[in-house]
Amino acid sequence: MKKIDWLIVLLAVPLVWAIDAYTKSFALKHITGVTFWGPIGLVLHKNPGAMFGMFSDLPPILRVVSLSTGGAFLFFIYAFAQYLLPKRLFSLRIGLSFLLGGILGNVTDRVLWGEVVDFLLIGTPRYSTPAFNFADAIQWVGYLLVVISLLKQGRAFWPDDNERKKVWVHPKFQFKYIFVLIIIGLSFSIISGVFTYTYLKITIDDLAPINSLYFEKKFIPPFLITFAIISLFFLIALFI
Repeated sequence: MKKIDWLIVLLAVPLVWAIDAYTKSFALKHITGVTFWGPIGLVLHKNPGAMFGMFSDLPPILRVVSLSTGGAFLFFIYAFAQYLLPKRLFSLRIGLSFLLGGILGNVTDRVLWGEVVDFLLIGTPRYSTPAFNFADAIQWVGYLLVVISLLKQGRAFWPDDNERKKVWVHPKFQFKYIFVLIIIGLSFSIISGVFTYTYLKITIDDLAPINSLYFEKKFIPPFLITFAIISLFFLIALFI
């Protein structure tokens, strides 16, 4: 792909995230009640679950930790998918970027506030879809682009159409392999760090709601320092 194509693919993620954050902020400040303009409606709804309220029945700790950690995990899946995909699949790459941007938009709400702001409706005042937001909508666009790309360009995944080199024993490949191992190790370290940090913080807030700030300052900094040291030694071991 051209450099401009790569720029579009990579910038799509923060752009989707920023638009989602802005629209949610606008909804919190200006939407009251239910208003419809044709098939499009606006309503302010705070969703404790995922898209369309899924997982809202889970206990708060499991819901927040699982969805937050899932967002971190999907980020690294996205990064490796972009690395491994054949170069020509622009529509598939941009679809994955839309998906990740939308997911991270909702995960950000989940980590910061424990709930997601939904404000869009499709239908009529009497019959309408569940409330959703820009992040949900752009995820469906991403799904559509991914499916269309797989149907139209699925053969590009076969080795004959792959533009990557087929040389497996080479110094450059060996350095690349070491680099990939370190990235994998770093990815798992960050994923586990997000999980344990989120779980620890929510547990402290749940068990000691009155003095939660005191206990967070007491336990979280030592945890982060210890976790960083362990992760560093783990990455060094992978390199050796």
